[in-house]
Parts: sequence; structure tokens; C-alpha cells
Amino acid sequence: MLIVLGGNSSFDKQLAAASLLLSLNQQKKKTTLVAPEKVNNSTIVGLEDLKNDIGCNDLVISFDYVETAVNNVGYHLDKENKKFYLTVKPQKGAEPLKKETVEMDYVGAEADVVVLIGVDRLEDLGQLYYGYEDFYRKTNLVSLSDRQPAYKSINFSVASVSGFCEAVFQLFKSVDYKFNNEIATNLLAGIQYETNNFVDMNASAETFEAVAELLRAGARRKAGLFQIAEKRIEAQVNSQEEKNVFDGKSRKSKSMQPKKKISKKQSQQPLRPSGLKK
Repeated sequence: MLIVLGGNSSFDKQLAAASLLLSLNQQKKKTTLVAPEKVNNSTIVGLEDLKNDIGCNDLVISFDYVETAVNNVGYHLDKENKKFYLTVKPQKGAEPLKKETVEMDYVGAEADVVVLIGVDRLEDLGQLYYGYEDFYRKTNLVSLSDRQPAYKSINFSVASVSGFCEAVFQLFKSVDYKFNNEIATNLLAGIQYETNNFVDMNASAETFEAVAELLRAGARRKAGLFQIAEKRIEAQVNSQEEKNVFDGKSRKSKSMQPKKKISKKQSQQPLRPSGLKK
């Protein structure tokens, strides 16, 4: 199975992807987690296994050569020492291949199912998609997203829950999967993050039921408050936009409003820092 985490992923999506990887590894299923860019977060268990290349199935050995210089290529298996030997024999009188030019890399993708987390368009995956278009067309795709993806897949919408971690929890619950405390801790952290420490309106009764079950499963709650900078910035921008619209439609601009008259007594009062009492 292949888990694909979308680009510019939030803390919640990273935790959801790592939790899914840990659960499949726990079930002894061969699973790979990939993302289009590096994601460094030492606080998330499972994220250390994330790769940035989908081609990790076949080992390819390449080297520079002249067409008339190679006679034949053979191999030998040393079963006693469990070694594989690849032999490139040059033509008679030709120079042997230079070992400095030998390169090794992994190519080719293979999976029965691809789970895409927070991926709206496959083209947004960059190097994880281009060159592997045929692989995505022929493989069963399952998507977790907060909007309808622009590709054919079995889609699990997260719009009705607090976020991706709660969606993964509900998915686990539907198949009666018993997760360990590491998975439970990841999922709880994602829910705590997306609900702004459980105070946002997207924390429903089902959300708190999920939190209770995760704590019973051994989840360790993160101490302190999550600093959700992007949410606060977005809220500030939306608030300012609403204010601008309201001001434009219902009020005169500041330049058009008459200035308040200040009495002589007020103008003579010394300025004080805010919050200080007389």
C-alpha cells in the first residue's frame, strides 16, 4: 500500500498520515509513506519513514559506456555468502568500464491501493505524479479530503468532522481496529490542533467521544496550547475583510467622518500608558 501526503500539509494531515502508516505496519502490511517535499517534525511518531520519491521498487544500475565496448553482461549468485554479482565483460581490446561512472537508484512504483491525504489534484504532487501517470490510472485510489478531488477515487470526506485525524479515527472505528498508544497519541494531537484545544465550534459531541476513546486507548495529551498561527492569520484576514465591507457599505470612510472635538480640559491632560491607574 502507498500513502501519499499532499504538499504544504498541515499538522493534522501529517499526524493522520503517520497514524495510518503505523496502523498498517502494525498489521504487517507493506506500506510506504511519501510526500512531494520533506516534512521534518520529530514530535510525530511514524513521520521519520516519509520518502520523497515514489519509485522505490526496482533497483537500477547505470553507467557510461561505448556501444562497441561491451561484449556481454552476466550475473552470478553466491548462495553461501548471499551475494549477487553483476559482471560486465568488455570487448577484446576495449577499455574496461570505469567504476566511477556507476550509479544506482530506485525506480518503479507498485501498490494495490494508494491512499491520498489532502490531495485535490494529482498534478499537484509534482515528481510523485509525473512519470507515474499510468500507475495512478491502473491502481485503486482512496482519498481523504475536505473537498471533492479532481480525480476518480473512493473519497472519504472530512467535511463533517473536525479534521483528518478525527476522520482516520472514525475509519478505524468502523472496522473495529484496536490502535496502540502511539497511534492514539497522534490522532488526539491532530484533533486538539484542529479544534484549537477543543474550543472551536468544529468540536462536536462525536469529537469529544473520539477524544475520550483515544485517552482510554493510552493517548498522551500534549501539554500547553497549540499555536495555530495560520488559523489566527486567516481569522484576522477574514475579520478585516468583513470590517472593510461593512465600513464601505454602512459607514462613511474615516476621512469623511467629522473629527471629535477635544475640550480644552482634555487637551491639557497628560498622556498615560494604557492600563495604568491614576
